Amino acid sequence: MSVKVLHIADLHLDTPFKSLKRLSETIFQQIQNATRTSLERLIDRAITEKVDAVLIVGDAFNSVQPDVREQMFLHQQLSRLIEANISVVLSFGNHDYYTGPLLIDVPKGVHVLNEKVSSVELTTQSNETLVVSGFSYYRNHIEQVEWQAFPHKKPHTYHIGMLHGQMGEGGYAPFTIQQLAEFGYDYWALGHIHQRGIISERPLVAYSGNIQGLHSNEVGDKGGYLVHLNPHAQVHLEKVDTAPIVWIKERIELSSDRTFMNVLEQIEALYKTHQDGNAQKETSLFLVKLDIYYDENVSKNLIEQLRDDAILEVGSKGLYQLVNIKLIPQVKKASVLLNDDMSKLWETVQKSALFEEMSESMKELLSNKWIQQYFKEQIKNPDFFNAVHQSSVQLVNEMLGGEANED
Repeated sequence: MSVKVLHIADLHLDTPFKSLKRLSETIFQQIQNATRTSLERLIDRAITEKVDAVLIVGDAFNSVQPDVREQMFLHQQLSRLIEANISVVLSFGNHDYYTGPLLIDVPKGVHVLNEKVSSVELTTQSNETLVVSGFSYYRNHIEQVEWQAFPHKKPHTYHIGMLHGQMGEGGYAPFTIQQLAEFGYDYWALGHIHQRGIISERPLVAYSGNIQGLHSNEVGDKGGYLVHLNPHAQVHLEKVDTAPIVWIKERIELSSDRTFMNVLEQIEALYKTHQDGNAQKETSLFLVKLDIYYDENVSKNLIEQLRDDAILEVGSKGLYQLVNIKLIPQVKKASVLLNDDMSKLWETVQKSALFEEMSESMKELLSNKWIQQYFKEQIKNPDFFNAVHQSSVQLVNEMLGGEANED
């Protein structure tokens, strides 16, 4: 018989929205309640689908001392699941790591994983055995996972691993796909990364993402995964979109003949195109981050008008609230005082020891105390340095009239 599980993570219930200004009180209140609304919808879906279990893979809260109102709200939602005879397995992550009991206990019947790897054995509605294995954080950074403590899957059972972690060395509860594959689990439910997505098909490993985008970099639909386990078929994941507020990022380009009204028309056309592709969604509001690229011939007067916050108000319409505009000048290759000789010199530099010295200088820059403080999490990712380095090289290539390299 099949088994259904709802996989969610990174609720961050006590986290405010960021990057917002110029919004009516009504809209602002709607935004502030968005994470709660998303969780309520997820619980509604779990009950409607009659899932066997709900897995909450870390960071239900954003701190170890969450607001008591948010604790009470989570308690109410978990109680709804228990009343519907749906099992709940919850772990703490790097933000809400376990330091002692919360002010408000979780409802009786909710399985909370502790700091040691442990397993919960559940009996599903169809009398199948579902085992869930994982652990909670007991400090804000777990450098090494106790893999030897994870059990292997037994015959005639379904087995899911829960892990709030990051792939690669040096991250939070670091792991490799090979390590996850050793245990033979049907599915690995991940938390910590806020972007939903499958990172491995065999074994099936996926991040559910956070349930509500909280700033302009967390674009797109948010929610969780409905996990369908079947003995005669591959595990199937179904996206569940519940976030009432969705961040979107758009761009337009301005030429010298554009006027302020032309810009508003371009913005409205973007909304129309987006709306046509999202007609069936429950989204209450779209928060729009707009990049405007302009060439050197666009009038300075128009650029000044676009810098005025008033554009955010007049550029908003209905479900679409324009909350951020970034003006980006397009530098023509001819306007950069770099000739063919400079291009050839740059090619030589890239092949020389000097280029290695530049790489070492960048590493030294990233070791700066200020950067360590504000980019601590990114620097722990081994791909971060490469990304910064490649972006720098790409920028110089573009300025010299070369082609940008893509990985």
